[in-house]
Formats: sequence, structure tokens, C-alpha cells
Amino acid sequence: MIQFSKKIEQYRKRIQNNPALVRHLQEEVKAVFTSRIQVPEKGIGNWILYYYCPDCSAALEFNRNNEKEHRCPRCGKIYHGEPFHGAWWSHIHNQNAIQSVNMGILFFLTNEKEYFEKVKQILLTYAKYYAGYEIHGNIPCNGPGKAEAQTLDEAILHTI
Repeated sequence: MIQFSKKIEQYRKRIQNNPALVRHLQEEVKAVFTSRIQVPEKGIGNWILYYYCPDCSAALEFNRNNEKEHRCPRCGKIYHGEPFHGAWWSHIHNQNAIQSVNMGILFFLTNEKEYFEKVKQILLTYAKYYAGYEIHGNIPCNGPGKAEAQTLDEAILHTI
């Protein structure tokens, strides 16, 4: 964001003429911004492709507030435990990363410190736990990760 610091006032003035962009970003971050911080104490993220129904291949319904039950929208079957629980955590990791970037943009555009504070809390919580995450994951053709189950997902998470 340093590259934008010299033009931040110009961007803030521009955004006044396009309030729909701010509203769109606010809607995008809403689930993460308005909920409690969700960062696991242990790095249990699993391969996101496990978050599909083994019977009918439909993507399971992701519910940020329910890590215990994972429902198939097609056949109605509810799954518990692994690998669904870990894949649910991968969704959380991804939402935290992507929406933290969006909240950073909102902070720069609106100067509303609540967005900065939420991102700060998320990052500090990861900083508290990440060093203790154990290497895990058994994804074929890829090394294991710490927060995620494979090095590819881990790298993507850290670049967002």
C-alpha cells in the first residue's frame, strides 16, 4: 500500500463520486468484519477440494459459524470430522486473507479505523499461533504446509 500513500487523498476524493465501490467492498468484508476472529490455535487447514460431497460431488454449504456440520445442498447429507473440518478451516484462512486485503483498501479509502483494527487483530492472532503450527498434510505431489495442507496453498495464503 506504500505505492498509494502519495495519492491517497486523490483516491479518497475519487471514491466520493463512486460510493457503490465502497458499498461493494463493505459487503464483501461483512462476514469477516462483523464476526469474531477465527484463527485456529493449531494449523489444521486441509485441502479445500475435500469440501465436496463424496456421494454427489456438490460443493458443501460453507457456514462460517458452524465448523462441526458440513451439509451437501444436493443430497442433504451432513458430514462431520475430517477431512471436512480441516477443509472448513482452509475456507476460514482464505476468507481471513482476502478480506483483510479488502479491509485494508477500505481503511485507505474511507479512513475508518475499524477496518485497520480488525486486520490488526487478525494478523496478531495468526502471529500468536502460526509459529506453533505443526507441518501436516498428505496431498499427493505436493509438500505439506502449516496453516494449510500443502505448500502451494500455504504460499498462496501468504501472498494475499
